[in-house]
Amino acid sequence: MGSCLLSKGKRSHCWAVAALALAFTFSWTTSFAAGSALRASDNGFDFGHAGIDFKLFHTVVLRNEGAKDITLRSANVPCECTSVQIMDTLLKPGESTSVRISLDTYSLFGPNTKQFSIQTSDPNIPKFEYPYTCTVGQWPQGLKPDPINLFFLPGHKTKKVSIPNPALDKVTVTLVDQADPVYTVAIARPEARKGERAEVEVTPKEGLRPGTYFSSFRLRLDRSDGAGPVLLNIPVKIVRY
Repeated sequence: MGSCLLSKGKRSHCWAVAALALAFTFSWTTSFAAGSALRASDNGFDFGHAGIDFKLFHTVVLRNEGAKDITLRSANVPCECTSVQIMDTLLKPGESTSVRISLDTYSLFGPNTKQFSIQTSDPNIPKFEYPYTCTVGQWPQGLKPDPINLFFLPGHKTKKVSIPNPALDKVTVTLVDQADPVYTVAIARPEARKGERAEVEVTPKEGLRPGTYFSSFRLRLDRSDGAGPVLLNIPVKIVRY
């Protein structure tokens, strides 16, 4: 098995990729070229709405469903705002690997559509391409989380994120996913009528080893105006000594 391959930055957060690979079961996509042995857990990712100058995370899992080894050679990213970590670069038949995407919003604003690629030895898909989107610094209908990120120092326990609803008849909040299992997310108040606030509680898990943990989670806001859901992405930073 290969080691964690990074297109940018240091070899950090491989622990999180491994944990996610074990924690979830995926429905594998079928949009690859005919005969391709490489399958992915999803066809792309919408990071949703997020603040400026934060890191957001997502993991896509690649699996070898063929009869021969597949090598993942290198990752090519569209800008310095993106880094890609590949946990294992050699996939034997039936094996999977996690690819962790880190999106830094420091240089972004408004809607963004990007794509990275990974060179592979699969002759039917020599370049695995993965699109992703985000909207930075813009909050539709005033649906801006307060705060827009969470920072936990040692001793900090549960913190709240509130989502005010200044304009719509009603907003309903649900948790879509979280990038890492080092904290829990609970929807304390799932509904907010006009002038009210929905609330989410985030709690770091007990027994975390010393270090700094970067993560993020997404909330889905269903709106009463029927205009379609809004995704909010909340960055999380946990420091343990």
